[in-house]
Amino acid sequence: MAGGAQRPVPGTQPGNLTKGHAQVDAGTVTGPGDLEMALGNARDHREDMVLWLALQVMMTDNVALADDALQDRLIILQDRIENMMRARLGLPDRDAGYPSTASWAP
Repeated sequence: MAGGAQRPVPGTQPGNLTKGHAQVDAGTVTGPGDLEMALGNARDHREDMVLWLALQVMMTDNVALADDALQDRLIILQDRIENMMRARLGLPDRDAGYPSTASWAP
């Protein structure tokens, strides 16, 4: 594809749904209390969020998109940062069935 490698994401092709997902678009999940909690966690874990977002930006680079091994490593690093934040908040590791990676430090 022109402009770099593009990975299709199932269910996101334009025009395949005319309505939103009621479970996501309405209800308590999108309430102001949840947003405030998310923002509070982002403020409390600012250093981790900066690293996580930097990795997200790197993963959109055309050179990085063309290198599958690099993409895999960046995703693994991003997952480790997420698991460290989850451990600090007392949440389970995102990879159910695997030991926590919270002891890893960047």
